[in-house]
Amino acid sequence: MDFPWDTSGSYFCYFVNLQLLPMCGHSCRNVKPIMGKRVDDFTDYIFHSSVHIGFNLWEKRERRNLGHFSYNQWLVSDRSFLLLGCLVGKQLTMDVRNKFLIKNTLAWLCCLSSISLGALPFVRSSDKLPGYLKWAPIPATGFAIAACWLGAQADKYGDSLMMKEVADTYSEQVDFLLGKIPVLEKETTGDRVADIILDKLSEFVKVRYLSCQLSSAYTRYRFEPLAGQKVSLVEKYSLDLQAKLKCQTAPVISLDTTINIDVPRSDRIFYDYDTNMTRPTGKMVGLIGRGVDGSCIACDFSQATTCHMFVGGCTGSGKTAFIVSLVRSLVDWHTANQVRIAVIDTKGVDFGFFKDIEGYSWAPCANSLEDAIALLEKVSYEMDRRKEILSDAGCSDIDEYNEKTANNQLFYLFLIDDEVTDLSASGDKKIKEKSCYLLSKIAREGRAFGIRLIVGTQKPMAKLVPSEVRDNLAVKIAFATTTKAEGKLITGQMTPSHLLLGKGDGFFTAPGTGLIRFQSLLVRDRAQIAKDKPKLTPLPFPDPRLHPLSIEQQQIVINIWKQTKRKWKTIEIVWGYSKAGRKGSASYEASIIFDNLINVHKTTAVDNRKKNS
Repeated sequence: MDFPWDTSGSYFCYFVNLQLLPMCGHSCRNVKPIMGKRVDDFTDYIFHSSVHIGFNLWEKRERRNLGHFSYNQWLVSDRSFLLLGCLVGKQLTMDVRNKFLIKNTLAWLCCLSSISLGALPFVRSSDKLPGYLKWAPIPATGFAIAACWLGAQADKYGDSLMMKEVADTYSEQVDFLLGKIPVLEKETTGDRVADIILDKLSEFVKVRYLSCQLSSAYTRYRFEPLAGQKVSLVEKYSLDLQAKLKCQTAPVISLDTTINIDVPRSDRIFYDYDTNMTRPTGKMVGLIGRGVDGSCIACDFSQATTCHMFVGGCTGSGKTAFIVSLVRSLVDWHTANQVRIAVIDTKGVDFGFFKDIEGYSWAPCANSLEDAIALLEKVSYEMDRRKEILSDAGCSDIDEYNEKTANNQLFYLFLIDDEVTDLSASGDKKIKEKSCYLLSKIAREGRAFGIRLIVGTQKPMAKLVPSEVRDNLAVKIAFATTTKAEGKLITGQMTPSHLLLGKGDGFFTAPGTGLIRFQSLLVRDRAQIAKDKPKLTPLPFPDPRLHPLSIEQQQIVINIWKQTKRKWKTIEIVWGYSKAGRKGSASYEASIIFDNLINVHKTTAVDNRKKNS
């Protein structure tokens, strides 16, 4: 089809509708995902309507055979174009009602208006147009600028809509997936404190709540780690739990088969020593205290792995009170023929009651450094004496010897030092070296000969307590300390002793056992210990060269002789010597004392018979 240039107005209208409006329709199609509606039909409607109007104008010119493009024709074309723009704007506003499409359509209308106005002065029949239309390119430039600005705004708004649509799409997808996943309800235990702990632990390890148990000073919460969980770093969250629970002291976290978290109680109670408590099984048991469930915890000192004890704790932690309760249990659960006790008390006030316990005191309480050295030498001498006895009997330890010898059994000897650093860290170099040597010798060799060493200190530093002494004390008791490092020095492992509550709250550990938290028992009336024990005269008697026989002891020797009718059998039962020694030895002195005592007894018996006859 040939379009003459004199009909440029109709051709221009056709060109605009044929070329530019499909571009507008293409823009509408691009926003179809954003709008969520189909605009293809509406775009086609705009395109076909505009083309129809353009062809009508051209056909009207052919029928009238107009030679030139008239102003009225241009006006009709322009009005048809404006009508088309109004239809587009109205349709978008009414049907689509979208800010983006409105801005985009206005941009296209401004663009088309700019082209239309800018082309008017250059048409063939421009000389017949009014003169003011020659200035049409000026407003055309304004329309072009407006079209650019509106187009930029439309693009910017369209990008934001697209991003919003993508975000909404992702949100819908996430909501859909979450709807398919079963919602796990937050686990609750019914206990507020347990819920707080469980909530905190769930941040770094998956655990399952097991139970809680009320103790005298704290409440223990037990948690079981799930499969594949690493629990080695749980202990470092003690301060975080303190802040969560709002308690004055940080909870103590310990690990055994479960994760144990001990939360301090505000209404703490204490255990008193009960003389009617059931004696635990064992040959030579001593009381440690009560566990978390209130059960009795004891230590069997006859075992090779629990023969010596090391006790550490700061001032006020309950260290001395624990040793007193241990001494009380040894006295209550064993006879004087089974156990003897020697005490080094450099403070001179804590073990004053001990001198009144007749029969159980192996030697007077040592209250000075010189007396302490003398007592250590005496224990060392006793250990050497027992070494000869066991060697002669062919026995490896005291238990084997006592099983073979029914009448002359050896007793267990407990040497207790409440503050060992007074000796091992003494300013006197001779006392320091001598005491360290004797303590290490007793700790190394005393087990087989029935000599037990119990050492306590407030300063468990390595430079104050020699390692050759501390390492041979297998049983460790850690009370409250000022630092965590001191707890490790006492027990040999990481122990949160700095978090203990004091006043008898401690940890007990021995080879083959983990850390066991306990509460020591309180002996309120220490003088009552001596009053509760009957007056005893234990056997065997001490060294006859140092301790002359009293009248009561002489009568005991005579009574035993009457039963045995044999000299050395009686001496073996009374003093522990089975054969005569060299002149000046203890056995030689015992033989002389026995001979003199029996001679006097026989002479007195003869005289009494003569008087009676």
